Amino acid sequence: MKATISSPLNRFATRTNTPQKVIAYAAKLGRSTINNYFHGTPIRANEATDIANSMNDSELSYEMANLFLGIPKLFSGDGIYHDLRGLLFTDKREEDEEKASFIKHDIEGLANDPNFTRDDAKNLKAYAFEKMDSTVADLTELNAICEMLGISIMDLFSERLPHYQKLHYMRKEEQAWNKDSH
Repeated sequence: MKATISSPLNRFATRTNTPQKVIAYAAKLGRSTINNYFHGTPIRANEATDIANSMNDSELSYEMANLFLGIPKLFSGDGIYHDLRGLLFTDKREEDEEKASFIKHDIEGLANDPNFTRDDAKNLKAYAFEKMDSTVADLTELNAICEMLGISIMDLFSERLPHYQKLHYMRKEEQAWNKDSH
């Protein structure tokens, strides 16, 4: 599978003030190759992963993951402030809306009712939309925190993984992402 990454690359370069030649050097690609990607030449997932990993930028990584894996993107529009204070406000609002929807649509009762109806499906979907809003807000906030710490979300996750395994939230035998293995 191939996709065009010109938009995420251009946003990254503008946001971080990183020239194409720096990206090419870090990703171990020729300057003409990276220039082609900046201007719409389709790229394979493994090459896009190499570029994202070499830049160690969570926002760019999420953009690539969205293109190739369908993982939700981070909030990037002008409707919110993208500093941590603004993201904390957005996250609180989205969490409040999620909690209100949980109560309004009686999600706990719905989960315990074996007779799932069309009305239940509508209520569950309405709640799922609010849950999605809250989750994407959480990820966007987490990305901003990691940027302040100078690490990626996956670096933070790798550091936290032993804790999840200790709690049996994740199996120890499953392979996890490691930036050194890419």
